[in-house]
Amino acid sequence: MVCFYDKHTHRDSLVLTDEHGTALVPLREGAYCAEAYGTDGSRLNLDDRHKEKASRCLQVRSNQTVEFSLTLAHDVKYSNTVPSLGIR
Repeated sequence: MVCFYDKHTHRDSLVLTDEHGTALVPLREGAYCAEAYGTDGSRLNLDDRHKEKASRCLQVRSNQTVEFSLTLAHDVKYSNTVPSLGIR
């Protein structure tokens, strides 16, 4: 999962990625930063290249497509299965 957030407007979008970590995310125009999360809701560590906020942020403009990526740290254990949502 990836959360795109805008601290100025308090807008955020939490998106589920596919088994390859890819998602198409329609965002309103604005400036966003991103964090990666595991299916258990815990924030995942990013590769050193993404430790700086500037490398985790993007500018979204109207009528424009932006390709953006985050790379997880090499020691992150990631599961692409979503926990059961059944009633207990």
